[in-house]
Amino acid sequence: MPLLDAWLALTATLAAYAAGPAPAPPAREPSTSATVPQAPQAPQGFEFFPGGTYDPQIPAPAQQLGYPIGSRFTEHSRLLEVVRALAQNERAVLERYGESEERRPLYVAYVSAPENLRNLKQIRADLASLVDARALAPEAVAKIVERLPIVVWLSYNVHGNEPSPSEAAIAFLYQLVAGTDARTEAIRKNCLIVLDPCVNPDGRDRYVHWYNSIVGSVGDANPASWERNEPWPGGRYNHYYFDLNRDWAFLTQAESRARVEAYLKTPPQVHVDFHEMGASSSYFFFPPVYPVNTNFPGDVVEWAKVFGKGNASAFDKFGWSYYTRENFDLFYPGYGDSWPSFQGAIGMTYEQAGHSSAGVAIRRDDETLLTLRDRTWHHFVASLATCETAAAQRAALLRRFYDWHRTAIEEGERGPVQEYVITEGDDPTRAAALASLLVMQGIQVERAGEPFVAGPLRDFDGKEIDREQFPAGTYLVPLAQPRKRLANALLEPSPQMRDLYFYDVSAWSLPRAFGVRAYTASQKAAVRRAPFDGAVPRGKGLEGDPKGAYAYLVDWRQGNAPKFVARLLSEGSRASVASKEFKLGGRTFGRGTVVIPAANNPLTGGADLAERTRQLAEAAGVSVTPVASGLSDDGPDLGSDLFRALRSRRVALVVGEKVVPSSFGAVRFLLEKSYDLPFTIVPISRLGSIKLSDFGALVFPDGFYDSDVSKETVSRIREWMAAGGFFVGIGGGGFWATAERSGLTRIRESKAPADAADPASRGKEGSVARRYIPADQREAEERRRGNPGAILRLEPEPSSSVAFGCGDGPHFVMASNEKAFDPDPETGQPAFLYAAEPKVAGYVGTEASRRLAGQAFAMTSRVGRGRAVLFSEDLNFRLVWQGLTKAFLNALLLPPIRD
Repeated sequence: MPLLDAWLALTATLAAYAAGPAPAPPAREPSTSATVPQAPQAPQGFEFFPGGTYDPQIPAPAQQLGYPIGSRFTEHSRLLEVVRALAQNERAVLERYGESEERRPLYVAYVSAPENLRNLKQIRADLASLVDARALAPEAVAKIVERLPIVVWLSYNVHGNEPSPSEAAIAFLYQLVAGTDARTEAIRKNCLIVLDPCVNPDGRDRYVHWYNSIVGSVGDANPASWERNEPWPGGRYNHYYFDLNRDWAFLTQAESRARVEAYLKTPPQVHVDFHEMGASSSYFFFPPVYPVNTNFPGDVVEWAKVFGKGNASAFDKFGWSYYTRENFDLFYPGYGDSWPSFQGAIGMTYEQAGHSSAGVAIRRDDETLLTLRDRTWHHFVASLATCETAAAQRAALLRRFYDWHRTAIEEGERGPVQEYVITEGDDPTRAAALASLLVMQGIQVERAGEPFVAGPLRDFDGKEIDREQFPAGTYLVPLAQPRKRLANALLEPSPQMRDLYFYDVSAWSLPRAFGVRAYTASQKAAVRRAPFDGAVPRGKGLEGDPKGAYAYLVDWRQGNAPKFVARLLSEGSRASVASKEFKLGGRTFGRGTVVIPAANNPLTGGADLAERTRQLAEAAGVSVTPVASGLSDDGPDLGSDLFRALRSRRVALVVGEKVVPSSFGAVRFLLEKSYDLPFTIVPISRLGSIKLSDFGALVFPDGFYDSDVSKETVSRIREWMAAGGFFVGIGGGGFWATAERSGLTRIRESKAPADAADPASRGKEGSVARRYIPADQREAEERRRGNPGAILRLEPEPSSSVAFGCGDGPHFVMASNEKAFDPDPETGQPAFLYAAEPKVAGYVGTEASRRLAGQAFAMTSRVGRGRAVLFSEDLNFRLVWQGLTKAFLNALLLPPIRD
């Protein structure tokens, strides 16, 4: 449908909306106290749709809950009681699509006219045909568009302490299933609404249980009330303290993986992600502010304007405040607006003033009272307006959905990049994990069935390569596919940038994050290929006959080698790690190879070492090589002092109010879910009293520790390190351990070079003159000089055990600050240095880049028989930077070599 026709249809819908019953919201008398006034009871206990009529057989939520929606927060279990009850009719189908980490069920409700729901299987088949796009003739497309309802997916409460969306979800679900008015009937006829009432139930219940446990019989609206002070870590995050609104493209969390699987079964043409923001604001809806990812065609923003006008008309009727464009961009591909947009939907974020500090009511600086009822009502009306706009634009949006995928294929066929070539490298599990991540998002990935030659190519540093030989098993991502735009956004070496404002990080290239080599190819390789099914390859277990073995060797480059070795050590095995390369049996074994002696190496409980090695190797998916002799062909023999003993280490992971929750959560997830390493979470307040000797390693995640650790506790940690303990500091935890801060180590923060003065500001004598800089100019200058989150290149120090098994690279880190460590060998040994020209993707100011060049990202310092390893950035950022995961595990497990 031409854009003009779309606008005419939309205008007709908005006119009908304006003609409906729309009295002004109830007037509020100025309150003389700071308590919440009682909301008037509307007919049927439901006041969000004035003048509405309802099916009396369907109980209103207030009847089920015992209180009106918006008068208090609803726990997740009770929320689901309402959802289940409302779904017990022919207008709704409830589907459980997964569960959270804390075992709370995840549901979506499909709501539509009964005839649409009876045809749900065919609707899904038709949507799959529109996505594939290649096999449809124009007349087939027209027939599908004519019969399909438009799919509108509404996601509520991805951030648990932004709680009004879930209250609005049950209110809107009631409207959809029980409403008998013409407007609601029209929505059901033309739309299939997929309503997710709570994306993040663990985080929501963390907030709601706290708030309901401290609130009085009525909420206190005073801004100084206890109700404003949500305790650490807050309800924003899921169980592992991950921000699920940053995980759509990385899928590290169970909730994200389940949601995306459900999403791809019924892909929508409209998706809205409902949030809350600061209580002093109003209401935000799309269109977004720039930057907008350049992989999007221009109609993404134009359609967002269509929905923005629909929402504005609905809000104007009530005289409600709102704004568009400011603050919220469409650049990073992992949001709940951008990722659905890359899947062909009009993906949008809606933000209501409130957040955790608003409680059930708050009196704002302008003396207005913002209540939970208000916030719920605003999200309800935005939900309704969005569905009405979508219904009015049903045919146009379905046609656009088809065109989105059809034109993506065409772009891939004629574009300068025909496909991505991704090599397995020295750790095949990382490349496979990357390919599997793409497959989970519906992106087509293939594997070469034979060796082949490809070219012309360009590597990720921009170097042109005429021809290159690749082995069988290489991954190929052709761009002539329906999800070309998402594939390119996730894989491209660096996103194109036209603005210096970034709501989140400015780069994310997955090959760089996973530490694998990748290339862009200007034409598809002529090679036999097959679709990749997403299965990550596993090692072979015990390779060869263990009979007569002198030792078992483990290549440390294998992704799960730490998991296998740590488990074997915990069962009493002895093992050592090679500090030098050696050759044995015609094979080269690199630094970090673990040697497990076959003789005089009893396991706890008397288990057979060979059999247990086989069992654990198969369980971990690693290959273990038996060797018949300890005499090397070249390099140190297996009994040399150049093999350093390993020991089982229980990790103490510090937690507290000054710890960054997401950094703590990433470490916990790695230890618990990914590698099954023994650990204990220790409150930082107890470090001065616990028995540190019970632990072999101590981790300070990113955080702010200066006021939380006494000098006496620092001395205790240093004594523990001298006795053999390993300290690991990440980000702020690393800088806290420097000589200038706590004095725990001799490592020092790098001193930034003096900024080059603006010549225009210099006096005749060359002194820098003070001058006033307007506020807008200062803000722009701060953006220009800063580092919002960019990909920087690292160079490893091969002799440092922190770099063992990290492979030949390339090595990158997501850097978001301008600090590093001084690589002075008098204070410690660098493990990784920033390259001479560190920036490879994203935006980082010239001065920030210059300050980091050649400085240490990771430093190690020997303390007696123990050591400290300090990282200047969170190398586990969002758990997607798998190219550095081995460095973090090395810091916990491997002994110092030359620190």
